Amino acid sequence: MSENNQNPREYDAVLGGNSPPPVDGVVLGGIEGLQRRLETGNIQQRVDSLADAVKYGDAGVDLLINALEDSEIQVRAKAFEILKDNNSEKVQEIVEKGIPLRKGDKLYCVYASDIDYNDEFYNILDSFEKAENSCYAGECELIHKISCYVYKNQAKAVAKSLHQTILSCTKLSEFCRRYNLQINEHEMNHLKTLFDYTDEYMYELNYHNGLATISGLNDFCIFNDIPLESRVGQEQSWDFKDRILKHLKETRNDDKLSLFLDFLQIGKFAFVEEEIVNQNGYLNNGKI
Repeated sequence: MSENNQNPREYDAVLGGNSPPPVDGVVLGGIEGLQRRLETGNIQQRVDSLADAVKYGDAGVDLLINALEDSEIQVRAKAFEILKDNNSEKVQEIVEKGIPLRKGDKLYCVYASDIDYNDEFYNILDSFEKAENSCYAGECELIHKISCYVYKNQAKAVAKSLHQTILSCTKLSEFCRRYNLQINEHEMNHLKTLFDYTDEYMYELNYHNGLATISGLNDFCIFNDIPLESRVGQEQSWDFKDRILKHLKETRNDDKLSLFLDFLQIGKFAFVEEEIVNQNGYLNNGKI
């Protein structure tokens, strides 16, 4: 008579019980196991599990569609990303609207800065605080939202690219195509204005005088392998600063030009702000 062993073996499915099985333990296999993981896993486990749904045909697609109703935006965003590659008419009608948003979701939004000025300098307004303190606050929209993202690293990458695009005066159309952005006429005019300021008034952007000493500028050139040095006794620090800017622009050394603006603490032409969604809706191509 064979022994009736009640202990589960390594590949036995786990069923029943008053509490769900641990996601990282022995679980049901197949579509049932995937569904269980999506129901009981933490946020990252649910996100990671979604990639398996494509193995199960229509049943897997249904799970992905259901995941668009998940309480966490990261899960909804991952399900949306996978469903976009499905060419069925049913799925395309669903994803056409974008990533479903719920009130309270956190997004990271890219803003294009603006330029303020006084009798002496131009200043980059690269935060809400700076814009609110501008003498033109309330008269016009000083900074413009360009796009929004579920993940902060996505938003930071786009903001960095936009800053570099404006700084180097390269084509905005290429930037928009790279990130699949739909920029309206009002936003595009604002970006073109930044282009004009950057191209014509770069040398008049405000900076921290304490940083732009002759010795500090010389050290910057040496450290970054820029073939310039101060003309001792022949120029002031601001003349040397302008000469460095001119050299970097003329040689189209955009990376070092960006580093130089950071060194001078001039600011960025684009920045990221965290925002909380205030009503249900959709996020489509970076737009709410």
